[in-house]
Amino acid sequence: MICWLLPAEPATVPGARHRALDMLRACGLDAEGDAAAALEVIVSELVTNAVLHGAGAWLTLGMGIRGREVCVEVQDGSAAPIVRRAAACEGESGRGLALIAALASNWGMRLVPGGKTVWATLVLPLSARRAAR
Repeated sequence: MICWLLPAEPATVPGARHRALDMLRACGLDAEGDAAAALEVIVSELVTNAVLHGAGAWLTLGMGIRGREVCVEVQDGSAAPIVRRAAACEGESGRGLALIAALASNWGMRLVPGGKTVWATLVLPLSARRAAR
């Protein structure tokens, strides 16, 4: 697992997505397909939730790839449990965990010293491995 310490602010979210796609590329995986798009949404939602609902000035983004499984973890300084709630039709929030649940093969939360880690795994399709050139 590679981890990055990031400021807990909205401007962090785009950079977190870029880091995730860069890691796919570095591992020889397709960073342009549907699985990469799903990973971008998962990373965006996990980091955004930590920024909006976490505590502290920093968060940690961790990402690991084993075979075809990608694991993303975001740790923040709040021990408050995550709450999946229904979004109002015109509301601007409340859809993040539903998106993660729909896209990830598995997800959850665990308490850690000084806060919590919210994680999600995504199984990449066999076609995600880029052809050797």
